[in-house]
Amino acid sequence: MKGKNAFESGRRGQIGEMKGINAFEFGRRSRMGEMKGINALESGLRGQIGGMKGKNAFEFGRRGQIGGMKGINAFESGRRGQIGGMKGKNALEFGRRGQIGGMKGINAFEFGRHG
Repeated sequence: MKGKNAFESGRRGQIGEMKGINAFEFGRRSRMGEMKGINALESGLRGQIGGMKGKNAFEFGRRGQIGGMKGINAFESGRRGQIGGMKGKNALEFGRRGQIGGMKGINAFEFGRHG
């Protein structure tokens, strides 16, 4: 693990390699392969993440399974959903209770909700 100001990293979780600044509660009850990010808050809370790269990632993969995710200001992505590959800016509530293969967009709001 490499980082600055890492707080409660790997709490009840398994982390392979983590690089970041201000990483807060990474891998809480989750398994992660590799994570790189800045200001990632509660990433992978009860979720499984393969490789995640992002800035200001908030509550990524909460109770969801994410393969590869790249984005800026993605909020509550993959909450209770399964996402293959997602790239976007300001993506809010992506894949909430839905299954998404590949999604790319800007300012996409509530995609794949209940479906």
